[in-house]
Amino acid sequence: MIRLLQIVVLSCAGLLLTGCNAPEKSAPLWQQVKIGDLAPSNSGKLHTNQSLKTINLIVYIFEIPAENISALDNIWQMLHTKPLRFNDYDTFGANSFLVGFGQVQMWNEIRDVLRSAGGRRRETASLLLSDGQANDLTITVLSNEQTIFYTSTEGSLGSLEGVTIGPGRLALRIKAEKIQPFPPGYKELALSLTKIVSR
Repeated sequence: MIRLLQIVVLSCAGLLLTGCNAPEKSAPLWQQVKIGDLAPSNSGKLHTNQSLKTINLIVYIFEIPAENISALDNIWQMLHTKPLRFNDYDTFGANSFLVGFGQVQMWNEIRDVLRSAGGRRRETASLLLSDGQANDLTITVLSNEQTIFYTSTEGSLGSLEGVTIGPGRLALRIKAEKIQPFPPGYKELALSLTKIVSR
């Protein structure tokens, strides 16, 4: 009886072993992945209104003698000023503090006009600003306390006033901001300028 039981078990085992198919070789994992599988899900996509916007500026700071300031009239016809905002535009303009931007291709012509007006390049700075970020651009460093005269637009219009500042640095705080509403033909970022004095 035991012998019969052994024969039945071995026969069943033999049938099971011969009836099994060999395991199929699976393709390597990298052959199973499709390009679509690598794309992020919709929840991982940035919405276009949330994407990071940046503006790259190369800033040239020139100093020109006051008697030659009218030479700049030729330059302002070439430059753009609309997307620039000043905390106090009238004060900046009354003190012949002018800011404009243009294309790289214009630079040689602009530089020649500035040099013919006796302009000296004081500094060149490169700024990369993202939306809402501010950078301070140093205009000059004051090693001692000194009085700086400027034209005020408050009180009596065009009055010459003096302020004692320093030591420290006189700088412009430049901030990139979204233009709301977005005017056609302009970049999405505008610049706001604030003068600051820090120690």
